[in-house]
Amino acid sequence: MKKDKRLIPVGHYCYLPDITFKGKRKLGEFPIVNCPYSTTKSISGVRVPYCEYLKEYGFSNNFSDKEFEKLVDFFGTEEAVFDKLKLDLLWDGVKECGINIEDEIEVKLQERKITEKEAEEQIHQRTINWIKKVKK
Repeated sequence: MKKDKRLIPVGHYCYLPDITFKGKRKLGEFPIVNCPYSTTKSISGVRVPYCEYLKEYGFSNNFSDKEFEKLVDFFGTEEAVFDKLKLDLLWDGVKECGINIEDEIEVKLQERKITEKEAEEQIHQRTINWIKKVKK
């Protein structure tokens, strides 16, 4: 996949809520659209968080003891596991690439260049446009 920073969502996470979703959902659940670079890969039968943009693996606090043992066997030592799976927040959808973190709309709002209503409308429209781009 060719790297395109415009496909990375704005904010601190590797996903955005899918505000275009029209189907039924359970109370308290909301569908999300993931960054196209956020995925998992199998290492020795263990699903490991992976960022295609950074070409880096992440560690997960959801690994079972058995999965962690498989990773230690694969990499040789516990230290090597932590060295190779260096993105430690990716498992939770927290952005590690640092791209599109700052939100220009929020900055305009803080500087009082736009109203809260204008900011909400702009964020809403930007989110819809991003979802359309990513879902192509």
